[in-house]
Amino acid sequence: MIDLLTLLVAIASASPLPAASSAPVPALHEIMRVRSSALCAEFASHANGAIDATTSNDSTLLTLIDSLGRTKMDDSPLAWNNELLKLERMSDEITRQWKTGEREVAQVRALAAKSTDPQEKLELTASANALGGALWRQRRIARDLDGFIAFLETDQMMTNTTAEGKANEMVFGVADPVHNPSFGDSVNLHNPGMSRGYDAPDTMPFPGDPNNPKASEQAMAAAKDFRRRMAPIGEDEIQAAVHVERASEGC
Repeated sequence: MIDLLTLLVAIASASPLPAASSAPVPALHEIMRVRSSALCAEFASHANGAIDATTSNDSTLLTLIDSLGRTKMDDSPLAWNNELLKLERMSDEITRQWKTGEREVAQVRALAAKSTDPQEKLELTASANALGGALWRQRRIARDLDGFIAFLETDQMMTNTTAEGKANEMVFGVADPVHNPSFGDSVNLHNPGMSRGYDAPDTMPFPGDPNNPKASEQAMAAAKDFRRRMAPIGEDEIQAAVHVERASEGC
């Protein structure tokens, strides 16, 4: 049967919004080891598979948040490159676990569809929904991390070098005709077709803009956002634990 005591202790001790440097305290554990029937055994296998993927992503996300909050990518080009490679690996791992977990959740949904007991069907569906919700929230963070990485890479490629700046000064009279507001006929890449000289100031970050915050500052902002988004993931996991417990009561 379910190790409910371990689960309740974990839930009671879990912080709703863990600090980036705190040790992970997952709200969800591998909580089923039952073999009383074929359906119970199948449910245990797939539920545990989804739980493993979810808690693995919790650990990776806490490491990610800590890494973003402590990054030193502005120190040197080598540090910048190494940090981005590390972020890419973590994003890939979260996505890999999401795919694994989604396959297991799909199997739980299939069990719910086959169940002839209305209450059992309800709890199996609720278990799948809660686990799938947590996995999807994790996947969305990985997707946003991919966007952040792409922005930094594009920003670096579009940043003018000294040689480019001198060439632009010879042709346009300014080193950066794209982002210099005094250059009235410059192209506004935020709003193509509009002249920057007649357009309202645009505060949205854009790759190559010399006024963009440093990469480390952007990373710390991302860490703050991702940390905030851990709380709803924990709520989904608690709901999953409750419904998995109820679904297994007949096992």
